[in-house]
Amino acid sequence: MLTQKNYVLSYFFYCAYVENLLLAFVKGGCNLVCTRQRMPIFITFIKNLQTMKNKLAVLTGIIVAVLLNMPQAKAQSAIPKEKYQQNKILEDQMGYTHAIKTGNTLYISGTTGTGTMKQQVASIMDDIQGTLQRYGATFKNVVRETVYTTNIDSFMAARSVRTPYYQGDFPTSTWVEVKRLFLPQFLVSIEITAVLPNEQ
Repeated sequence: MLTQKNYVLSYFFYCAYVENLLLAFVKGGCNLVCTRQRMPIFITFIKNLQTMKNKLAVLTGIIVAVLLNMPQAKAQSAIPKEKYQQNKILEDQMGYTHAIKTGNTLYISGTTGTGTMKQQVASIMDDIQGTLQRYGATFKNVVRETVYTTNIDSFMAARSVRTPYYQGDFPTSTWVEVKRLFLPQFLVSIEITAVLPNEQ
């Protein structure tokens, strides 16, 4: 999409191109002035050339002014989003949304729990399952899972808690060990992306 700046620059390049053509005509005219009889014709040509340049300058100013005052086109229209907040006050305060549905894709923010690693994984998976069910989906609809944990070995040891939820239909996954999560007692955070059965 051309912007106002691009329009202005394009027009200036066009003007420069026209002026170069005019100069070429002038040089050609100079070569024709070989006799005194042709001098009046050449003088008339030069006067007409100056008039054309003046008109071109005025036209350039008008077009630039119009282009600079054109309303800016929106780069992208707003994406329709359906939001689900578990704790509106906390989420608004922290600046995030628990889940967002756009089209037939559902994005669930990193979910945490309390207790031991196994307890947290179980709590998180139950929480995610509940959010999926709100949209008529299950873990079979999950296409991507991202895990952030403060202890990757402990999470690996607790994978037996996670596995049954997927029933063998595992999504693409990325597991990352980090220094810490939002609160010191959080050991793991899981976020997922799911494709819903039908656009609802």
